[in-house]
Amino acid sequence: MAWTPFGCLGALLLLGGIAYLQVGHWPLYARPDPKDLALFGLRLGLLPWLIVAVAALGTVCAGGIMGMVLLLETLGDAMDGKWNFESQKRVLAHGITCASGFILFWAQLGSMLNWLAD
Repeated sequence: MAWTPFGCLGALLLLGGIAYLQVGHWPLYARPDPKDLALFGLRLGLLPWLIVAVAALGTVCAGGIMGMVLLLETLGDAMDGKWNFESQKRVLAHGITCASGFILFWAQLGSMLNWLAD
């Protein structure tokens, strides 16, 4: 679950990579028009919007679920008196992984939305 935002980021980068292969540069406003994007000769149409919507929803859900799981694990250990830094390293690693993927996804989405909204 912690790696889900990175998978969603990969989906965005795949769309940018397809556009890059067609026009020779990272997608900019109206170059190429997202509606004209094609893969193996097949036009993608509204598929980029669908991919972005599913990726955004997946990232938000993964962030919320991971946040709740991490909070409950930490509070559960604290309430049982078993909390120590050694036991929390895994929880911390999952939290950092999910948060960094979440931030990278939303940063990339901001630049991609300008292209897709054209």
